[in-house]
Amino acid sequence: MILSLLSCVPVKFPITIFLVVLLLWWGMTAGFGLFGSDSNQSVHHLSKASTQLPEGIDFVDADFVSEENPDVRGTLLDIKFTNQANQTAFVKHLILNVKKVWHLRQPPILTGAFIGPSARYEVKLDESRVPYKAKVIVSHSVNPGESDRFLVLVKDVKQWSEVYAIYRFSLELVADGNDQRRPYKKDFLVFFSEYSNKFPSLEEALAPYQLQNLSVEEVKKVLGDNRSTLHEIVKEDNCTISPALLRFMKSAESP
Repeated sequence: MILSLLSCVPVKFPITIFLVVLLLWWGMTAGFGLFGSDSNQSVHHLSKASTQLPEGIDFVDADFVSEENPDVRGTLLDIKFTNQANQTAFVKHLILNVKKVWHLRQPPILTGAFIGPSARYEVKLDESRVPYKAKVIVSHSVNPGESDRFLVLVKDVKQWSEVYAIYRFSLELVADGNDQRRPYKKDFLVFFSEYSNKFPSLEEALAPYQLQNLSVEEVKKVLGDNRSTLHEIVKEDNCTISPALLRFMKSAESP
C-alpha cells in the first residue's frame, strides 16, 4: 500500500516522499502506542475490580466472650456480620465445621456447681460424629450497609463426662435462598469439662476421695500424658482459643 502511494508521487519531489513516509511511520507507531496504553489500562481496571469485597453477607468479627470465670460446660461466641449488598439479606444458618476432638484423662476433682450463661442460640458438639457440620438455625434480616450480631453458646452434647474434651471447629454464615456461604478467617478451640478449668496438681489428684485405686505412678502418667496433649494442641495454627482453655493451659504449666 505504501509503495503504491509512493509510485504516484513524482521523483522530482524527494521532500514530499520523505514527508509522506514520515507521516505514515508516525501514524503506525502512535497507533500501536495507543493500543498498548488501552490494553494496560483495561488490565489495571480488572485488577482493581478483583480486589473489591464480595457482595452480600460477610463476617465482621467472631470471638469468644471474655469471662472472668469461664464456664467449662459451655463457651459463648460473639458473631458480628454485615450486609454489603444493595438489598436486604436474610441470615438463616450458622455452620460449625467440627474438625477435631482431643481427650484428657482426669481423676475426678470435686467442685461447686456451675451455672452457664444464657444465650440466644445454642449448639451442642458431638464427638462421636467428628468430623461433621453442626447447624445452628438463626433468623436475622439485615438491610443494605447495616450490621448485626448474635451470641452462640457452644456446649458438649454429653451432660456428664469422665474426661476433658477439646474441639476444633470453623464457622460459616449461610444467607438467602441461594444458601450464600461466608467462611470466617480463623478456627476456634473450645474446652469442656464437668470438673474444673484448672489443671489438677499431683496433690489434688492424689486426694483420698479421688484416688480410685490409681497408684502414684499411674496418676503421674495421666497428668504427664495430659500435658503432652496440651502441647500438641498449642501447635494448632490459625486458631482462637476459648478463655476456659487458655486458663486450663496456663495452670498446666506448673507441675
